[in-house]
Amino acid sequence: MSSLVLFQASGDYLGMAIRRNVLICVYKLAGVIHEVETNQITTFASSSNFDRVVFHRVYQDAEVNITANFTSQWPLHYAPKRYLSNMMSGILHLDPQHTVFYVGGYPDDFKPPPEVRYPKYRGYIKLSYINDEPLCLYNYKQAVNMEADVHALMLPRSEVSNYYEGSGYSMASVKEPHKSRRRLFKFHTNSRETNALLFYMGNNESFWCLFVARGYLVLEGQQAGGRRQVQSDDKVSLFDRDFTITVEDKVTVHYEDKHIFISHIHAPYKSFYIGGVPEYIRERHDITAPPLKGCMDHVTADAQIVQYDITMSVSDGCPVTQLGVRTATVHSSLSADSLFIRDHQRVSLGFRSKQKHGVILRSDSQGPAAVYLSLSDGYLVFQSANYSLMSSERYNDGRWHYLSAARLPTRLELSIDNIMQGKSAHRRQEDGIVNEAEEFRGCIANIYSRSVQSFTPMDLSSLSPTGGIALGQCSLSLPPQIGRPVVDTRPQYLNSIHTNLEPTDGQCGRQQRLDHRGYLLSQADSWLGYQLPQQDLNYRPHFSFDVKTQSTKGLLLFVEGRGSVPLLALYMANGKIKMTLGQKRVIHHKKMTNDGHWHRVECSVERSTFHLLVDGIRVTDGYLPHDEGSFLDFHGLVYLGGHPQSAYTAKGSNIPFTGMLGCIRDLKMNAQTVGDPVVGNMVSPCSEGLTETGTYFGGGYMILGLMSHMNVTLLNIHLP
Repeated sequence: MSSLVLFQASGDYLGMAIRRNVLICVYKLAGVIHEVETNQITTFASSSNFDRVVFHRVYQDAEVNITANFTSQWPLHYAPKRYLSNMMSGILHLDPQHTVFYVGGYPDDFKPPPEVRYPKYRGYIKLSYINDEPLCLYNYKQAVNMEADVHALMLPRSEVSNYYEGSGYSMASVKEPHKSRRRLFKFHTNSRETNALLFYMGNNESFWCLFVARGYLVLEGQQAGGRRQVQSDDKVSLFDRDFTITVEDKVTVHYEDKHIFISHIHAPYKSFYIGGVPEYIRERHDITAPPLKGCMDHVTADAQIVQYDITMSVSDGCPVTQLGVRTATVHSSLSADSLFIRDHQRVSLGFRSKQKHGVILRSDSQGPAAVYLSLSDGYLVFQSANYSLMSSERYNDGRWHYLSAARLPTRLELSIDNIMQGKSAHRRQEDGIVNEAEEFRGCIANIYSRSVQSFTPMDLSSLSPTGGIALGQCSLSLPPQIGRPVVDTRPQYLNSIHTNLEPTDGQCGRQQRLDHRGYLLSQADSWLGYQLPQQDLNYRPHFSFDVKTQSTKGLLLFVEGRGSVPLLALYMANGKIKMTLGQKRVIHHKKMTNDGHWHRVECSVERSTFHLLVDGIRVTDGYLPHDEGSFLDFHGLVYLGGHPQSAYTAKGSNIPFTGMLGCIRDLKMNAQTVGDPVVGNMVSPCSEGLTETGTYFGGGYMILGLMSHMNVTLLNIHLP
């Protein structure tokens, strides 16, 4: 027996554990414990493959799916284990100040609930998604007895695809930007979003970009001081859609059998972005379209598969089940006919409004099966042809509230924020039904009904509203079809695990402080400048830093000098790190280090030698005649990641002074962390960290940040 995952908070909790080699999932709502006993977990003794576990808890109900030997060629799919509760309370109440997420075990001074009070887990765990958010187990606040890099997990992939998490982008360089005057880009999208940036290409003076706004495809460009925008005549879905972009004297976007275009003046753009752009580009061109949340695949540039230089908040694969839109701003009422049907007479949803009146759900037809859920003077009213029930409090305070409404043969039941709302009364004929002209104005989220046969909140893009709706966002101030897209403010109890942490990415590397995450250098002219003490700079200086890049060339570190040692430089050439002190004095690391992983680089200058170490491996030392290392005269700034004068040339060297593309962090001199850079150009925080894909627990545990309502996908191997 062993404890696998525990989620505990002030009464309510959610946990997973292994009991007699069988996975159990437990959750406690409003004092009632629910348990789902699933299937046996594969042991390491019988297989080296991972099992896949998908645990959905939505309001009162839960479903667990297990695929044994998921990473093998012959996975075994077990039948889903489902739990349907008769409770009306369905909200997991969490206090962010008293909520922790333990994985793999728990501290010795913590006493877990009896249902999951087992020894600490021993085995591998890879966490894939929590509440539709890609996540891995490096975003911990504390780790005990955990090995982070003992196993690399390769997940099966039917095709090459990338999942954009709604906060990042991918960047790729343009091959021979000055030669070709014609470009051809193709890509395929899978997304339910109606507001998203798809493609960007530009420089300081001009740009063009493709995005969707309120469902319409928009092509926008700026050249010669003028800005122009064209929009598709009809709304365009991003789900299973192919796009082709040709760039000549026009930028033309082809989709289905239609196209839109704007005029274009040739410019030697050096890079392009997919799914979003860095913040400084947004500010430079006033781009407001939010980043893409969804999948993009089959991306080609001039008929060649695109190799990205930088990816931020992008993960591998395409989890189609995660693509649904859960939140919307509505100025309408929604049909209840598909939600309240025979044998499935219950619906749950979140709502938010400042309006006193409005019908949230209504039946399209009349008769004894008709139901209405509405606000009346701020009170929530649940009505059917025979019964009526009104809440005891007003709920038009602009905050998120969550309800469960059930229609039974002899009564109605209504719970709001886990509080039962009295008893329903038989509706008299003269009471009437709420005014159907009053439509709900506000936000809805996480609609769930057992009639849809899915244990995840409903994909709102599948609904047919009777009025205005803006998918994927919540705004109480603007009509959903007026103005530019509004960034989503998500339901409060569904805030993701990233709360109170730094921005993160999807490469399984999530650090918590900027000095640990480092800096992203995303352009050839990106660089950082540090002012360091002259006395330290000229007496046996020792530099160290971490670097991660896929560039084959680029400057890493540069210090200018005078006299017999005119410079100190570290740079990437043909994917290998080299060090030079000028005048053809060069030493280099023999292995390629542009593999997209973090590498530790150290260099130093002594009296008669200079040294280079990469990942602790020391290369053959360089030689300085006449003890020239004792007479250093380095001056000015220490440049990291590039140089402000990319055309700078140093006598007797082949140093590439253009910047490298990637991340640099933890710069130290003489084993002391240096301060913040005094100057820099085209640099932003780098949220890419470690890239290992699994974590081993030897009876230890880890603590992550705030989390609520839980849909979890994880893979694990239980070791004996």
